[in-house]
Amino acid sequence: MYVVSKEVTIHAAHRLPAMPDGHQCKQLHGHSYRFIVTLSTGTLDKEGMTLDFGVIGALIKQYDHTFLGGGSVTVDGQLQHATLGDLPTTAEVFASVVGGRLINEVLAKINDGAKANEKITVVSVELWETATSYVKWTP
Repeated sequence: MYVVSKEVTIHAAHRLPAMPDGHQCKQLHGHSYRFIVTLSTGTLDKEGMTLDFGVIGALIKQYDHTFLGGGSVTVDGQLQHATLGDLPTTAEVFASVVGGRLINEVLAKINDGAKANEKITVVSVELWETATSYVKWTP
């Protein structure tokens, strides 16, 4: 069994409008998000890899320097579109969105028709919102 992890850091803004008045997260703010995505497989591909780490990085980098959501925000007169749509932009939801996209958009194509021991599975998506606060999502 092979277990591999890829770490990716991005920077994004969000807010949590449902928080009580006066709560710091109700205001627009940003984070340097650190993802650690862990995958496993029983066999390697023809290049000797579980999955090209660049594939994981590219999926996560789509959120770099974006507005994740939490209502409408206008910057320099331009409406910023929420990359997570109407979903709450908590670390828990963000980690599950990335994990779900990895499973449904990337691994579904690779695993189609593969034998059980050849399939790649997501072990976890760890998302650090700050140096002391993180969530670990497992499918």
